[in-house]
Amino acid sequence: MRRFWPLLLIVSGVLIVFGGFIYNVMFAGIPYQDPTPEMSASYAYHAGIASVIRWCGVVVLLLGAVAGVTRGATRKPSVASLLAVTLLAWVVLSGPATASITPDSKPKDWSAKP
Repeated sequence: MRRFWPLLLIVSGVLIVFGGFIYNVMFAGIPYQDPTPEMSASYAYHAGIASVIRWCGVVVLLLGAVAGVTRGATRKPSVASLLAVTLLAWVVLSGPATASITPDSKPKDWSAKP
């Protein structure tokens, strides 16, 4: 069991990250085009909770990856460690691609003539 606990941390970190995505879809959802202030506040609240859940999953995943790599520093990295690093890179690099709603944003009025 001693050599499986880093893998257990990695798997549980991945599950927590996916749990954060599921929470985001179920409770925050896709933001509305022209939301009321209450809808914006609700979206921001649930999106913040989902973000915290995802980052907790990333921390658990990193702990497992670091424990797995430091445990076997003299041998080739395991598939689980490579998967953890790939998932971490995806989570970190996809962060700037998210959109946010600002309270003072207004919809763009397009003219009927091109």
